[in-house]
This record gives sequence, structure tokens and C-alpha cells, in this order.
Amino acid sequence: MKIWPFKKQNDLEIVVTDANENVDLEELFDVPSDDFLDSLGVGDIKEIVTKMLGDDQVFSEYKTFKSYVTDAQHAIDSESEDAKELAELYLQKIDINKLLESLDYGSIICEVIWGDPAENEGKWLIKRLKTLDPVRYGFNKAGEIVDKDSDLVLDQPYKFVSMSHDVRNDNPQGNSLLLKAYWPWYFRKACIRAGLLYTKKAIIPSLVAIYKSATSTGETEKNGKDIAKKLTALANSSAVAMANVESVQSINATSKGKEIVDLIELFNRMISKALLGTSTLTNDSRYSNQGGSDNQEKIIKARAREIAVNEWQEPINTLLSWTWELNKGTTKEVPFYRFVYEYDPTFEEMLNAQNARIPFSLEWFRNKFNIAPPKDDDDSSVKVEETFDSKAGASGRFFQRDATPPKMMSKISRMRSNTTGDK
Repeated sequence: MKIWPFKKQNDLEIVVTDANENVDLEELFDVPSDDFLDSLGVGDIKEIVTKMLGDDQVFSEYKTFKSYVTDAQHAIDSESEDAKELAELYLQKIDINKLLESLDYGSIICEVIWGDPAENEGKWLIKRLKTLDPVRYGFNKAGEIVDKDSDLVLDQPYKFVSMSHDVRNDNPQGNSLLLKAYWPWYFRKACIRAGLLYTKKAIIPSLVAIYKSATSTGETEKNGKDIAKKLTALANSSAVAMANVESVQSINATSKGKEIVDLIELFNRMISKALLGTSTLTNDSRYSNQGGSDNQEKIIKARAREIAVNEWQEPINTLLSWTWELNKGTTKEVPFYRFVYEYDPTFEEMLNAQNARIPFSLEWFRNKFNIAPPKDDDDSSVKVEETFDSKAGASGRFFQRDATPPKMMSKISRMRSNTTGDK
């Protein structure tokens, strides 16, 4: 804490609340130019992406979106059962999720590392995908993968594969999904820093001593240093005595913390909007999208599906076709990998289907809703009793009492009455 003689109280407050705290508030909100992102090189993007992923809000929303992209069923289309079998084996060996790193930088280039056929029963299978440094490797004007240092085109067969996100004007470099959240992340960080400064001001106020200056400058400075030491003790709740001091004033933070919280939550929503397509309910509900969570989930799923089908599916099939050609030596019957998006019924809809006597797979139902089958009759939550229907004739028919809804039983009884002539 520095104490200097001031002629006016306003001069003293300016120094204590700004320069004296060694913080230039304008630097917290020093805004880059509008074309800042457009002028970034790949190396700059990589550095920024690393910093952004260190932010808890950005990381959690980004990870959530990626989970929606990967949460999809797939099918292998081929008339050859051999092709389907090889395709499934290929999918077990390779981490295709690595290709989604294209969302980080706009594109990703991977070197395909093939396993030794001797270790895979004579089959050529991909061992792993090695991510190439986006700073060194990229694309030329013809869209070919090149080593930027030497301009060497990497066109070895079955060796390099790429995936790009949000391609515009046929530029395979693509555009980073993360950078869509750059501006809200940038200002959110600034608001958090300002919030910490506010907290410091609110908890530990600045103490200012007003005292008369001495006849000489040297003596004035010496007195100021002595008083500063005593004020430090006073800030730590210790009683002190100070000579030649007219008054001691406390300068507290005057702004309200709520405004800072509101700004941070605003930028949280903007980050969600940029990455997920909607403001999620993961933040304070006062600041979140007022639409239902079901609608929000539909928006996120639609966005994730577009990336999976239009961007991710193609490089997966490229690798799959290479695997087939190396093992079979032909481009016929090449298996095709596709994502399957079918209507996903809710639990209530499935119960309605059961009540309407619409047949469906019980095993599928249990797997979908994670329902374990009962160990035995005593372990079952529903007790099924069988009753004999005397009107069914000598052969007899049995009905499961709990399996047939009352309305359905009533309808069946009326139909029998009309058929047999019973009233």
C-alpha cells in the first residue's frame, strides 16, 4: 500500500481505487478488432483452442455436444456377409471418435497406422489413427494434403485421411466449432477477473490516511511510509496509533456484484448457443432458454446429426473401403457405414403400445430402458394369473389377466357375445 500526500480527496480516491491497486480496468475489456478471428493462423488457433478448453463452461458444453454426435446407432450395408463381418471387426479396432477433433480446429488430418497382418489372422486392419500437427500439415489450393514446410503432397495410398467441419467456399480447412464461442468466452473471462477484483474491494477495503505534509519532501515521504505500515496492521484488525493524522477513511467497492453475475450468466448462455445451438438448463434457470428441455434436446440432436451424417460418415467409409480393398483386392461389395436415426419412442409411448396390443421385442424394450428381467415369479413386480374361459369350448383358452387391459377384455367379451348369440 502506498500513501502519498494529496491536496484533494478526489485525487486520492482515483489513485487508491485504480493505479494504486496495480490494475488497469480497461485492460480487462480490451477488445480485439472485428476481423481478429479471420486473421488468425493455424498456430494461433491451436493456442486459443487450448485456452478455451481450459474453461469449465466451454469444456462442459463442448463435451456434451460431442456426446450427442457419438450417441447414434449405425448399420453396415452390404450384400456380402463377409463384408459386414470385416466392417464390424474394423470398427472394433479403430477409434473413429478421433476424427471429431476437426471440430476443434476446423479440420483434422490423420495418418493411418496399419497393424501387422500376422497379428490379425492375416487381415489388414487399422491399428490406430495418428493425428498430424495442424500447424505443419494442411491443404493446398487443390485441396490436397501437404507438408507445409516442404510443400510435399501426401498422396500415399491408404495412408492419410482428413475430416473438415463447416466447409465454406470449398475450403477443406473448414471452420472451428469452438471458435464460434470465442467472444462470449473472452468477455466471460474478463467479467470473472473483474468479479475477483470487486470481491477483493468488498472484503478488504482500501484505508486512506489524511495527514499534514511536513516542511520538506523527504520528511513527508518518510511520514507516509510510517503511516502505511500502521495502516497495514489496521487492515488486519490490529489497533494502532498514528501521529499527525487528521482522519482515516475507508474506500469500499460501490458497484453491485449482481451485475457481474448477470454478465457472466449472459456469456454462459451465449457459449451454450454457440456450441449446442440452444441455451441449456445447466446454468441458473433464470437466465436459461424458457423453452422446454425436450425442445432443446431436439435442437442439439438435429445439429449433432447433421455433423455425423454430412461430415463424419464420409471419412469412416473411406477407411472402411481401404480395409476392404486391402483384404479383398476388389471395389465390389464394399460395405457402407451409415448412421441410423429412427424415431425414439418414450417409455410412456411404449406402455401405450403394449396396452393397444401392438407387438414389440421385449428384449429390445428391456435393453432400451435398462430394465432387468425378473429372476423368477417371486421376483416379478407384476403377478400374472391365468384364468380359464368356459365359453371357449372344450379345448379351452387361457388369458393373462394382467396382460390384457380392461377395455380390451370388455371389447373381446362383446365380440364373443355377438358371435355366439349370447346377450
